[in-house]
Amino acid sequence: MYKINSQTGETWRMTFDQSKGYFWEAINHINMDAVEK
Repeated sequence: MYKINSQTGETWRMTFDQSKGYFWEAINHINMDAVEK
C-alpha cells in the first residue's frame, strides 16, 4: 500500500518490520531511481 502527498510528491510505502510492526516508510525518489537501474 502506498500514499502520496500530491503537493510535494513525497511517497510512503507501508512496510512491515518484525520489531516495529507495520509502519509508513518514506520513499526517496533518489532511491527509486537506483532501483530502476
